[in-house]
Amino acid sequence: RTRSLACSHFAALFMKRYYNAKRDKKAMFFQLFIPVLALLLGLTLQKLAVASTWAEVAFSTDSFSGYGTGPVPYNATPSAMGWVAQISPTAATLEPIGSLEPYLAQDADIWGEANPNYWPIPTDGVQRLGRAMDDFLILTDTQHKQPRFGAFLFPVEVSATRAGATTYVTAGAGLFQNGTANHAVPTYNMVLNDALLRFARGGGAGSASISLRTHPLPLTAAQQAEISQVLSMFAMMIITLAFAFIPASFVIFIVKEREVNSKHQQLVSGVSIYAYWFSNYLFDALSYVLPGSLSLLIVYLMDIKPFIEDGALGATAAVFFGYGVSVASMSYLISYLFAKHSSAQNAVLILQLLNLVCVFVSFVMNQISTGTCNTNKWLRVIYSLFPGFLLGDSLLKLTLRPALPLLQVPCEYIDALEHGGHVPWNPKHVHYKPFDDEVVGDDLRFMLIEAAAYLFLAVFIEFLLTFPAIRAWEPWVTDPVDAAAAVDEDVAAGA
Repeated sequence: RTRSLACSHFAALFMKRYYNAKRDKKAMFFQLFIPVLALLLGLTLQKLAVASTWAEVAFSTDSFSGYGTGPVPYNATPSAMGWVAQISPTAATLEPIGSLEPYLAQDADIWGEANPNYWPIPTDGVQRLGRAMDDFLILTDTQHKQPRFGAFLFPVEVSATRAGATTYVTAGAGLFQNGTANHAVPTYNMVLNDALLRFARGGGAGSASISLRTHPLPLTAAQQAEISQVLSMFAMMIITLAFAFIPASFVIFIVKEREVNSKHQQLVSGVSIYAYWFSNYLFDALSYVLPGSLSLLIVYLMDIKPFIEDGALGATAAVFFGYGVSVASMSYLISYLFAKHSSAQNAVLILQLLNLVCVFVSFVMNQISTGTCNTNKWLRVIYSLFPGFLLGDSLLKLTLRPALPLLQVPCEYIDALEHGGHVPWNPKHVHYKPFDDEVVGDDLRFMLIEAAAYLFLAVFIEFLLTFPAIRAWEPWVTDPVDAAAAVDEDVAAGA
């Protein structure tokens, strides 16, 4: 009979949760769909932010920060004038230089005739002329309001004498670029060659011209793998943050029932403690199926490769399941710490955010040194008490699975590897599968243990609270006021 009564209580309490959810549609929407919508939005923005291919780029001086018509210095030699006349004014506003002689003299004073950096004769004259042009561009930089992104050094005949013999050489046109301008070298080289073509063909409006475009190559397989790993780390963060809303929704109902004394009325009316907690747990676990399944579907459709390829989809599904059943139990356990449902909701959300921080703290400490790695071993015992940490840690290790043998080197070998020492550890021969303990195995095992342990503790604490001496320890429970000692002020005044 007792078992039959407990089953009746269980069914009645479960239906109560059902009708409560049916009535409070807004709360159920936030519980079931806000995590899914947050995940969908985050992964969609992530996909849009990174392009797998890039469009062609047409080179033009108009692209230089809005200063496409900025001045372009050139040395005004007679041999250059034919070229200069063919440069389109829309491509470059030319700035003739009267003479580079002052800069040649300055260059000689600074470096001397025996500068070992000069090239052998006869090209040392060309090198010296180029250095003079470079000095001119640097020393006159502040004399212009508009930035100069390029400069030309047109053909000039230079001579050099060595061992009594004079050698002449005609230097080709030189090009100087401002390093802050993207694609300045090919762009101004296009302008220069376009002018040369026009000059060779006699110029004119109908003359041929040169345009330049670049067509980026598609990403290599290695590049795609690297980008996929980076994107998966962001996906891990988005999933962990989105799933933070789930335990917050679990804890609200439990704390609110105690806040309005609904739970107290049920228990003093003879409702089984076990029926109360197990019915709530079953309802919350079943309600998690929808957001958990939709989240897994989104991960699959978004093609987050480290979470779906090489058997990882099953591991991801198992981690999602383990998180749902364990975080519900943890929410029940920590619900005893709060008297207000709003405070409980905020605290659980903050706790989940801290779990994400701990995931990265643990990962970094594991790489620094043997000392921090050993410390991290003990810290992970504490971190692993929280399902939110286990969720983020599992997804992070799935993301980095190809590199895990290198990243999870035993602590005693880290310092030796850093200093080039020999260790009996070769990560090249190690390949982890998704369900291995080094990937999600340990975390999943912790989740399943916590699902049972935390629920048992929640029920056990409820049982202990049936004893008045223990219940008095609750911070929000106060001793009842003696009715005989409580006298209304107005009554006392009229007495």
